[in-house]
Amino acid sequence: MRPPYKSRAFLEIVGQALRLPLFVLPSDLEQSFIVNSKRCLPHTHEASARQATPLDMTRKSKRAREIYTLSDLQNWRAISRELQPPIRLGVFGDPVAHSLSPKIQNAALKHHKIDVQYTAFQIASNELPDALRLVRELDFIGVNLTVPHKIAALADVDDVDVAARKIGAVNTVAIRDGKLVGFNTDA
Repeated sequence: MRPPYKSRAFLEIVGQALRLPLFVLPSDLEQSFIVNSKRCLPHTHEASARQATPLDMTRKSKRAREIYTLSDLQNWRAISRELQPPIRLGVFGDPVAHSLSPKIQNAALKHHKIDVQYTAFQIASNELPDALRLVRELDFIGVNLTVPHKIAALADVDDVDVAARKIGAVNTVAIRDGKLVGFNTDA
């Protein structure tokens, strides 16, 4: 399974949400991508020197918890008020404690001075519709989905890309113009 940070959909989500050109981790050992608000472009040293834009990460950071819940999302503004950088990305699963995604994603975000955090959310199957509605309302960029949500999410998103529809499962949900858009980055 390909890590989410190696997918074009995830990289485009981050680039579009931040409305900045970003230098992003290599997608494999031989190629990297520059993400801007329109597309992923193959990386060259000349392009990264021209387009890399560091974000200000000098604000004092409050440490995020390792796992949040639906109840936390319901009180998100109060819970996350002092978190710096803000949490705007995450992974929904049940179970989710084993996921390495937050460590991988946060290392990549920090390395490239992208001023957001990624965290894990313990979301039960019956909580998925509410959790997705809340991340839409709370100005999240998007979330990744793991077991058991990949198939169920098809019914909870507003739009699904061709690959996800063909596979019959969604593992990445982007919030675009107030809509939940499902992708499958395993394709």
